[in-house]
Amino acid sequence: MYWEENVEQQDQEQSVKQSRIDESYWQALFEQGKYAPPLSWVIEQHEKQQQREGERKHSMTVGAPTRNTINEKQTENDWDALDILYNTNEILELPVIGYNRGGLLVKFNNTQGFVPISHLVNFPYFNDQQDLQQALEALVGRIMSLRVVELNPQRNRLILSAKAATRLPEEQEEWRKLRPGDIITGRITALRPFGAFVDIDGIEGLIHISELAWRRIGRPEDVVQVGQEVQVQVMEVDIPRKRIGLSLKRLQPDPWQEIEEKYSEGQEVEVTITNVMDFGAFAEVENGLEGLIHVSEMSAEPLTSPHNILQAGDRLRARIVQIDGRNHRLGLSLRQVEQNEPLPLPAERQEIKLAKL
Repeated sequence: MYWEENVEQQDQEQSVKQSRIDESYWQALFEQGKYAPPLSWVIEQHEKQQQREGERKHSMTVGAPTRNTINEKQTENDWDALDILYNTNEILELPVIGYNRGGLLVKFNNTQGFVPISHLVNFPYFNDQQDLQQALEALVGRIMSLRVVELNPQRNRLILSAKAATRLPEEQEEWRKLRPGDIITGRITALRPFGAFVDIDGIEGLIHISELAWRRIGRPEDVVQVGQEVQVQVMEVDIPRKRIGLSLKRLQPDPWQEIEEKYSEGQEVEVTITNVMDFGAFAEVENGLEGLIHVSEMSAEPLTSPHNILQAGDRLRARIVQIDGRNHRLGLSLRQVEQNEPLPLPAERQEIKLAKL
């Protein structure tokens, strides 16, 4: 019962959060601080703006539309033109006006676009953020050949690709042939708390953190690194949004498939605490196989918080109280292990003797 009340609640909350991950990722890239372009480019743009301003004032008459109205109309026209360019696979020549840690900012008339790092041609991978910043800064002011790969006027989102501009339209659409279960090779382009992004021939794929390894991991860096070439299994293909869901762990043996043959309820096992939560602690039985010690299974004595008596890295003995290989659930107990002394109150933290190994 405790599993249903706590773990499933966590799963539901995580599901809601993950439904926003894709949107928040791109939004974050657009909202990051934009670095100043070269002074020469600023001066050039200022002179052009002054020229447009002079022309506008010269042609202005009583009852003419305001600047805001003109800009809105120009932007609307931009999206109409971009929609045509997107559907015809046309190549655009656009100036780079800035950058952030995720890629380059470009300009199409009155509309700003974004080129992710994974969509740049022959762009090296950097572990050092300062080196990455310098490499991106060096591209500011240049004119790039690009193709539109994602267009969403409602969200003011324009994504372009330099890699797509180097391929024929028919080559660019090869990824549409991918199906769930396919095994492909890609390269890690970015790591985020929720997973790792993979470049698949210019299309961004995502390995969610839960699909990186069978074991519970704290961060993607524990499994993969930027620039690493990986073999992954396709989990989902979202053609309208050009998104590919990937898995790294599906190409590894699933330790849960044989759990009921290797272990039984009532069996005592050696475990290592991997994570301590308010409702209990997660403990690894073997690589990729993790169980839950609910707070009610820690001690017969009243317990304020698991954090006061357990910490990640602790090694001890536990008794298996529940096995559900199909749903990847393993219930463990400390208080049912005869050799373990009852867990002390928080004030007695230094006297804990949980039959440490």
